[in-house]
Amino acid sequence: MTDGPGIIIAHDDLIAEVDGSLPVCSQFTLDELEGWEQFLKPEYDASQWQRLELQRQNDCRANGGSTCVEAGLWRANGTKEELARMFLYQQSEALDRKFGADSGVSMQSGVKVMTEIGLPTEAEYPYSRYARNRRQFDGWCTPEIMASAATRKIVKASIAPEFEVAVAHVALGHPLDMASYWPLSYASEDIGTGKTERVVRTYNGKHGSSGHAYASVFVVKSKTGEMLLRVDNSHNNRFYLSKRAYDQMRDRRNNPFGMYQHATAKDPVKAFFEGQFNIMGL
Repeated sequence: MTDGPGIIIAHDDLIAEVDGSLPVCSQFTLDELEGWEQFLKPEYDASQWQRLELQRQNDCRANGGSTCVEAGLWRANGTKEELARMFLYQQSEALDRKFGADSGVSMQSGVKVMTEIGLPTEAEYPYSRYARNRRQFDGWCTPEIMASAATRKIVKASIAPEFEVAVAHVALGHPLDMASYWPLSYASEDIGTGKTERVVRTYNGKHGSSGHAYASVFVVKSKTGEMLLRVDNSHNNRFYLSKRAYDQMRDRRNNPFGMYQHATAKDPVKAFFEGQFNIMGL
């Protein structure tokens, strides 16, 4: 695991291009979705097959982004695939004009790769395949690799909405692609999972020397009834995010990196009522 700047602030034209082109996140809350409680069951939790990552370069953004795509595609059609983190990282480096520097990438470059290029599998494009020069990278990105990547894209990316809407989306299988200043402060709590968990209750805004990216692909209802976002982190661990901390992170004055919600359906509510892929095979 590296201690460098895993996430950077994108250049202004990339932020304008990406954020200015995104549709508004579909607005609905859990109360509007009859039967939503089923999606809090363990069988809808990607952690039953999706491993926690331990980053070896300044590629937390790629680890978080690939986790989002993996979980989203699984909830949409049942595919269980580990996707190419290094492919996402270096495609993002190119967009951020930092190719081969291994100095971190922006959230916006990752969004652009996930929505426009897609991701091949890690079996096709191994994590060890880091190129210092563009010619080598272009040689590895064969037409076959690019064609494979094009089959695994995010259908709809949006700027992360308010907490109640974000929770509803995550419950339906639409992950949160997140970043913030790092490190975070945790409270050790018994939230009903059977062990003491780390919960972020307050986000302190700008602090530390760098940012870090991570993903939320599952929602947990605590034993007190509180909805918490479970976060998968590429330091080989997980933590939980409260409404207050999430709301503070959404404020670009406190968090200039950006946070996004990724959907695997253009009309998530319609997809919900028509029925998602039956994970249990029944």
